[in-house]
Amino acid sequence: MYLEPESPSAAPSASYPPATDSVYVFEALQLEPARRRVLREGKTIPLSARAFELLLLLIRNRHRALSRGELLRRLWPDVCVEDGNLSVHICQLRRALGSPRYILTLPCHGYSFSPDIDVLERALAPRGEKAS
Repeated sequence: MYLEPESPSAAPSASYPPATDSVYVFEALQLEPARRRVLREGKTIPLSARAFELLLLLIRNRHRALSRGELLRRLWPDVCVEDGNLSVHICQLRRALGSPRYILTLPCHGYSFSPDIDVLERALAPRGEKAS
């Protein structure tokens, strides 16, 4: 069982509001954090909130391995969860994305996101205005 409390001043969650409305594109998939959705060829892939956070965290940290401990701390702050919860979410995410090749297991290190990603960015519109 994993149990490590996280202080309120710890790193923000994967969904911490970005300064831009980034869209991450990899192969036929597209992740839109501002809309909290993942699309495959224009169709929404249903994901749980936690699976979405996991995918976003892996993508935003794609240039490095994320340890199981770090993922557990970031995804379940201040909550005692079984270590197997992460494995279950990784498996569900691989299945939802249609391939295990997107999320690499790095033995003794953790996980990383594998494919090349194109990042499309637009400035966020001020409140009350639509983004162009």
